[in-house]
Amino acid sequence: MIRSRFFWVHTIVLTCCFLIAGNPDCHGQARLTSLAGEPLAVSDLMTTELTVVIFMSPECPLCENYSASLKQLRSVFSENEVSFVGVFSGSWYTSEEIIRFMARYQPPVTAVMDVDYILKHRFAASVTPEAVLIKAPGEIMYQGKIDNWIVSLGKKRTVVTEYYLRDAIKACLLGTRPEVSQTEPVGCFIE
Repeated sequence: MIRSRFFWVHTIVLTCCFLIAGNPDCHGQARLTSLAGEPLAVSDLMTTELTVVIFMSPECPLCENYSASLKQLRSVFSENEVSFVGVFSGSWYTSEEIIRFMARYQPPVTAVMDVDYILKHRFAASVTPEAVLIKAPGEIMYQGKIDNWIVSLGKKRTVVTEYYLRDAIKACLLGTRPEVSQTEPVGCFIE
């Protein structure tokens, strides 16, 4: 019985080491691209103590609508405190489509193309817009909805009563853990 447990523990440890060693995403070495096609490392995106990663799509109406909310967040938190990164996963959209989206709605994010779903898989993101708040060097402090405006697809509140992302950022800046660390995101599926 002890030998059997040892075998399984040993197998699990070796498998984890193999996956980590073979994973190009480990330790911030994954390659992403800017809209200009320039390669980026995951570590290049984490320029402040807190980084907000928003999964986006140029065809998602919620991403269009939430651009205004992101502008409000950007006005509350300085660029020295919080970085905002907009991640466009997959190869369904061209950089030109994303550039048009960025020009029209002007979300205050650094746009990144994630053609190989590196960040989507890293954070197990499923929809747009889905927010992930990361504290350096890589601890997820919050993941899910930006706020509670969207109840479900096609169903919205008239008044927002919970500001999950904003409150999580505030808590982290005060040196505490967010009261809510995860919510179920609602939006367009990441394809």
